[in-house]
Amino acid sequence: MPTKNNAWWALCALPTLQLFDYYIEFILRLYYILSIYYKDSRLLLIRGSIMSLFSSLTKKTLFNLAVSAALCASASVAAADTNSTTNSANNTANDWQFHVIPYVWAINMNGDVQVASEKVHVSQSFNDLWHKMNFGGMIWLDAYYKDRFSLFLNTLYARLTDNVTEGPVTVDTTANFALVTGGASYKAYMYDFSNGKSRFEIEPYIGARFTQNNVSLDVLNLSFSDNQNWTDPIAGVRLNYFLNENWLANLASDVGGTNMNTDTSYNITALVGYHPTCGSFWKRTTMYVGYRYLQQHYETGGGINKFNWQMKLYGPMAGISISL
Repeated sequence: MPTKNNAWWALCALPTLQLFDYYIEFILRLYYILSIYYKDSRLLLIRGSIMSLFSSLTKKTLFNLAVSAALCASASVAAADTNSTTNSANNTANDWQFHVIPYVWAINMNGDVQVASEKVHVSQSFNDLWHKMNFGGMIWLDAYYKDRFSLFLNTLYARLTDNVTEGPVTVDTTANFALVTGGASYKAYMYDFSNGKSRFEIEPYIGARFTQNNVSLDVLNLSFSDNQNWTDPIAGVRLNYFLNENWLANLASDVGGTNMNTDTSYNITALVGYHPTCGSFWKRTTMYVGYRYLQQHYETGGGINKFNWQMKLYGPMAGISISL
């Protein structure tokens, strides 16, 4: 969401225009900033043309004006071209915005897993999973182009281990679980409220969600494994609401899968964010808390090769977004 601070940063980032004196340069930049702040491309074009002409005229002596109006016109065009090129280069440099968002999702799992003819009910709290976790990590990456189009990647990985002893026999279990979601989004609708601080956005997105569920068993020096991986195409929408320069809310939901009977997924995430406005580092961050619910159904094979995963993953989330 554009702010006065962003506009001031854009002003400081503009290169010095050696063809103009400092006063004219300041006026040109000020109008450029106002055009960005009020999102009016017409204002940008009109003011740019007027000020380019004004600058060109102030740089010409009365003698030049008297000698040839054509020369003045040519100089005006040249000045406009120079200003346009400078602004274009500046816009290109600021077109992309990158964010890195490490986060924690306190996952709870509830559902059924069937391998061959054996079906097991799973009910694991985040505390249960935490004590079995050897390694885990979660991170969201995204890149926005002109605050409209974005590419995103959301990665979650966990390695869990457990062992069960029955008499003289010990069974060691290792599970590698991963969720990787990637795609693209576009802000199809943006509405700025009259208070100048609030904004509402509708942002549809498409992509794919990869699930890895690899399990291995070690018992009596023998190893057994069952590796299941699948990818669901997804389509969804994000609703973004910026209350003011500090507070925002985000609601995202998507559906995925390739078959209503054997491969479906439903995902919904609700977040509230706080964006500090002080401190050189903290001004580039937004802190989030929220909740995510993901339901998956994946079924494949038959007989001894049958695998049926029907699972609900849910829990609170917290993370911090860092603008690069």
